[in-house]
Amino acid sequence: MRWISAFVIVLIASGCETMHLKAIGRRPDPAAEAPTVLADDQPQPALQAEPTERQREVMALVNGKAVYMDRLHDLLVLAGGRKMAHNIVAWELVDQEATERSITVTETDTESEHQATLKRMFPQVADATDREALLGQLMAREGISQEQWRISMRMHAQLTKILSAEIEVTDEEMQQAFADRYGRKVAVRHIQFASLADAENALRQLKAGADFAQLARKVSKHASAANGGLLPPVSATAKLLPRALHKEAWAMTRKGQIAGPVQAGTSYHLLFCDQVTPPTNVAIEDVADEVTQAVKRGKLRLAKDRFLQGIIGDADIQWVNPLIQQSNARPSGQVQIGQP
Repeated sequence: MRWISAFVIVLIASGCETMHLKAIGRRPDPAAEAPTVLADDQPQPALQAEPTERQREVMALVNGKAVYMDRLHDLLVLAGGRKMAHNIVAWELVDQEATERSITVTETDTESEHQATLKRMFPQVADATDREALLGQLMAREGISQEQWRISMRMHAQLTKILSAEIEVTDEEMQQAFADRYGRKVAVRHIQFASLADAENALRQLKAGADFAQLARKVSKHASAANGGLLPPVSATAKLLPRALHKEAWAMTRKGQIAGPVQAGTSYHLLFCDQVTPPTNVAIEDVADEVTQAVKRGKLRLAKDRFLQGIIGDADIQWVNPLIQQSNARPSGQVQIGQP
């Protein structure tokens, strides 16, 4: 469901059935690609010998017998190689595109992207340290390393520099953003379940006095469980939630109100009204710059998705390693290491 993207950082969203990578702006040199033809009297190159046990890296000694790293490597590639290979490909493609455009990214740029992403992921959390802690919990749940996260932030910083100048904001977009930002809002928590029976069981626990946020952390199938099920505030026009959930959330009028179970797709949800905020008495002229920048950030996120789809669709890739070939037999078309 697209509405969960507020909690997960999508690296690639491609509708392609297959992925072919070709270097952007770098046409292959035919001379470099052509196979070498040797005359009969020329010495033939020696085939690379299979690594001996002395050449192989030892992972562990088990009762004195060596267990080698290649056994671990092969299993890891087969288990999760496709997702990581696609991530690496995405990083390489964006690097190539940035190089073609003479765009450089500094550590300051990467850190700015990191902080901006955390604010989008956890908009109700004011303290930066708390946001970092919530990110750590999410990364642990998703199996994302610090290095993976930092590389993805660098990639998004590159995309920001590539695409920012192309983003424009219309008057209609301004008016809608103003209504979303300064109109009535309802802050809700939710718990996502795989079945109606699970949702009904949780509802009985809540009616018996269970704390909604604690229960969300314990049983919710959604990434927002790390934040007690808290979602971004719901406004009249925002489309962050599926229609059924938006309707229930917008109808809430008082703190503590519970709605559901509500079905959205194949999942079931319980909603909890955390806060109702009345409209803010402010003129659009007084906050025009702020609203414009907010709209630009939203459009930039969509532009990044389209841009990545484009360069992946235009790319040409050959999976050379046999294990990667096996695990990439049918690419899913979507690669992610977690989601804002």
